[in-house]
Amino acid sequence: ELSVGNTASAAVSLEITRASTAEALRSVAIANEVVRATNSEQAISTALATNVATRLSSDILLSTGVSAELARALTAEASVLVTASLALALEFSRAVFAETTYSTGVNSELVRASTAESAISTALAVNVAARVSADSTLTTNLNNEIARARSEETELYVLYLSSNFFPSSGILLWVSPESTSVLNSALGTNTLSIWTDMSGNNFHLNGVAGRLPMVVNSGSSAINSRRTVVFATTNAGVITSSQYLFTTQNFPAPVTVMAVIQLAANNGGRILASNTNNWLLGSHVDTMNDGYFEGWVWNSATLTTTTPFLIEAVITSTSSVFRNGVLLASNTGGATGPAGFCVGGWLCGNISPNFGTEFASGSVAEVAIFNSAFTAAQRVAVETYFRFKYNLW
Repeated sequence: ELSVGNTASAAVSLEITRASTAEALRSVAIANEVVRATNSEQAISTALATNVATRLSSDILLSTGVSAELARALTAEASVLVTASLALALEFSRAVFAETTYSTGVNSELVRASTAESAISTALAVNVAARVSADSTLTTNLNNEIARARSEETELYVLYLSSNFFPSSGILLWVSPESTSVLNSALGTNTLSIWTDMSGNNFHLNGVAGRLPMVVNSGSSAINSRRTVVFATTNAGVITSSQYLFTTQNFPAPVTVMAVIQLAANNGGRILASNTNNWLLGSHVDTMNDGYFEGWVWNSATLTTTTPFLIEAVITSTSSVFRNGVLLASNTGGATGPAGFCVGGWLCGNISPNFGTEFASGSVAEVAIFNSAFTAAQRVAVETYFRFKYNLW
């Protein structure tokens, strides 16, 4: 058994030795294979390095050639651009020069045209101014001629109205702008001492030195731009500044009195009155349209205005007062005509030494007194004359 065991041990040792030898041989073979692979890898790396170096050298040469070609191309392009730029600059300079020359010519032509246009405009302006002046003169002359023709036409129509609408008989007193004794052009500087009666009865209205009214034909005191007699007073109580005209002729009822008047704002008295009895028409104190014929027919409460109007009194047993053709009152309150007749105040020339009282301020254009109580038809006929002549309504 020991011998068998030794033999088995020897066999195991031999097997171990054989296995170790085989292992050693395999290790050597693996080492050799590793060396061979390493050498092959080195050879390949060397070859690759050589190849890369060759390619790099080739690329460098190619890049150098491309760069040279690119530089050449850029040089050529730059040369072309420089040449083109020079040509373009030259063409631009030529064009600018040509345009400058053309602009200079155009500007010269414009200056010439502007100068010519200015000269034409000046000539036209002078011609237009001359034509305007001539037209203005012609228009003025034409307007003056039209105004003159209209004035003549108006006066002819007024003459027609006075000839056909005034009664052919029965006029007791008639004073109008046409009958004033002052006929020169400086009417506003002249006083009126006698207002001539045009009725033919010679019942002229006379004044007193120092109390004479003015005659005007323009301004706010003129009625419809017609010659008017203006009576002035500072107030009803200041006699020394008052102006009036009067006649001592009596005008008993039946009678019709018509007058165109314009009261001043500070009237303060009787614009139409009598010399010896208590009679008034047209205004009283600070009211207008009043009528008192020894008794009230119309005691107006209307305050004075400066609008011209026609005042009328038809005096008989039943008396009436009209303003611009409109009836204000009709009754039996007063039925007496004026005893003496005064324009501008009351009791004119009758109270010595003061020559009257209750003086008024205002303008009187025309007064007509008739010896009858007008019918409606007669009154309307004469109203037509006054209305048209003084443009009252």
